[in-house]
Amino acid sequence: MKKILLLFIAFVMGYTVCAQKQKVRTDSITLQKILSEVMVMKNKMSADSVPVRQMISDSLLKVMSIGIVGKSRPLNTAYFGDHISLKLNDLDRFTSLQNSFRKKGANDSLSEIILYINGNPMRDIGVWSVNSYEKTLIFHLDRHSSYLAKLYPYFPFLWSKIHVYISVGFRNGVYIGTEGMGNKFYLQYINNWAWLLTLFLIAAIIVSFLLLAIQTNLIRIGDKHSPYSLGLTQLAFWTLIISASFLYIWVITGELTSITGSTLVLLSISMATTAGSRLVDIRRDPKSPKEIPPSDGFIKDVLSDSLGYSVHRCQMFLWTIILSIIFISDVIVKQKMPQLDTTLLGLMGISSGAYVGLKMIENNPGDDEDSAKEKKNKHHNT
Repeated sequence: MKKILLLFIAFVMGYTVCAQKQKVRTDSITLQKILSEVMVMKNKMSADSVPVRQMISDSLLKVMSIGIVGKSRPLNTAYFGDHISLKLNDLDRFTSLQNSFRKKGANDSLSEIILYINGNPMRDIGVWSVNSYEKTLIFHLDRHSSYLAKLYPYFPFLWSKIHVYISVGFRNGVYIGTEGMGNKFYLQYINNWAWLLTLFLIAAIIVSFLLLAIQTNLIRIGDKHSPYSLGLTQLAFWTLIISASFLYIWVITGELTSITGSTLVLLSISMATTAGSRLVDIRRDPKSPKEIPPSDGFIKDVLSDSLGYSVHRCQMFLWTIILSIIFISDVIVKQKMPQLDTTLLGLMGISSGAYVGLKMIENNPGDDEDSAKEKKNKHHNT
């Protein structure tokens, strides 16, 4: 009886060892199949060239499911800024493939794990964390990603969502294929409620500003019936745009964005223009200020002087509008304060400087009349 028991134990141990060896042999063969699929790509790949993309057959490795981390909404829709989790059928095999790339002499940066969307590598979205127990990889959909920004043209509206195929791979162009994936996954630009809240707050700010501008002397030279000032209008305009942009970024992203150098330069130019314009008005006749005439309407007030419509005022007004469109578009798309080109900022500064400089020599009908009388009296006395 003891001999039979010993023989049975020996049989079980031998079978276990053989099964383990068979599993290791099978994993080794599978890994060799994966490596053979990417051999063509690895021959073309070099450290200084752009890697060629190569899919791994879904019969060897595949993404089993995709989910959203830490959110209670439907798990098949992700917003920019979310964390998504990808569950693989065999995470150990995937990491073994990564190690094999390193052993084969591939650049460490080219063997890093990154996210793939519609077969396109998101090279600046690396793996955020790895959960070996649940066989999942977690990625952060950073809204500031330059590669993720390439998807913006596919969104018809800010609140739209698009169907995408999510996968995972390496920087060297090797990724898990998405053919035949039955799971539906969507990307949405921004949250619907966040967009509506932002729209409501910005509309409230704009309406309040317009009411103050019309009913008070917020952007006028004197009282509430006096002409509108181009310098004050520009300063109030950029203050409104920058404040609304900051509010938009905060509500959409939940982050307090930093003020860029371009934003400070725009505010500085507007403040310098306003200060210079006011100094010119005060210096023109500091002792006996004349009665300020009533307003002739916003457009005529800001675009004309005593002789009529002037080019330097129209130029300053036009470039302010153009730069504001560029600024707002950049904020909406990238959800961050833009860094404008220095040439554009220089052009804005030159335009504002020309306005202040030419304002100093704008003809004043009253001064011309006084000068003419003085010359006439002098000639009469002579």
